[in-house]
Amino acid sequence: MKWYNSPKWLRGLVKVLLSLFVFFPVAYILFCSLKNPTSSETEHLWVFLYDRFSFAGYRQILFQNHEYWIGFWNTISYVLPIVGLTYVFSTLAAYALVMAPRRVKKWILGIYILLALLPTQVLLVPNFVVLHNLDMIGSRWAVILACCFSPYYVYFTYRFCRQIPQELFEAARLDGAGEFTVYRCIAIPQMRAGLYTLILICTADFWNMIEQPLVFLQDITKYPLSLSMRDMQTALQSVGAIIYAIPLVLLFLMCRRDLEQEAGRW
Repeated sequence: MKWYNSPKWLRGLVKVLLSLFVFFPVAYILFCSLKNPTSSETEHLWVFLYDRFSFAGYRQILFQNHEYWIGFWNTISYVLPIVGLTYVFSTLAAYALVMAPRRVKKWILGIYILLALLPTQVLLVPNFVVLHNLDMIGSRWAVILACCFSPYYVYFTYRFCRQIPQELFEAARLDGAGEFTVYRCIAIPQMRAGLYTLILICTADFWNMIEQPLVFLQDITKYPLSLSMRDMQTALQSVGAIIYAIPLVLLFLMCRRDLEQEAGRW
């Protein structure tokens, strides 16, 4: 039965079920974050509400847990350069692909798509070998360099860059603009909405990275929060997860309009 022929109550039921599927984990984590970390187990409802609902976990994370903030700033120190370098490399590669001859473009795109389909775990061993030969294992740059060259984001950016009319590039060249000027003044502004989407997806991807720092780092004081938070109590983990998600939520709200615009075009 097609969706547009379905009864109204059935469509409403499906929407409610999908909403519960999405929001229940968030509500559960929020509920757990309000538990008192030092409370004892009890079955009486009023004692439960009085004894276990507390903001003590938030106070402990915000003002007493220094390890949490070390991991938080470690995460920022990884994500900002990774997103910045990914932005530069992806836009340059996408622009070069758009300008490439059709036959060359076909083969290069095939290679990019093939590499983008490989799981991250498959590339850990060759990346480790290369970084070990460069004597970079244990440094922060090992994680940054292993993450900033992503074929997926090159292809993602190429999908936006190829929608720019070629006449704009040709007109800029006729006016005497060089390739870098065309890239900076024509390609980048025309891809603005798509690049906001790129920044949002790339930040969300590497904000929660696990494998790369676990393999390439040897000092636990350099671990991002996605790794260092695993040793906390359950209640504190929930509080930490809520606070940890706030920057991503704010970034999503900033990029929401451009994300919806590009989703409609796709």
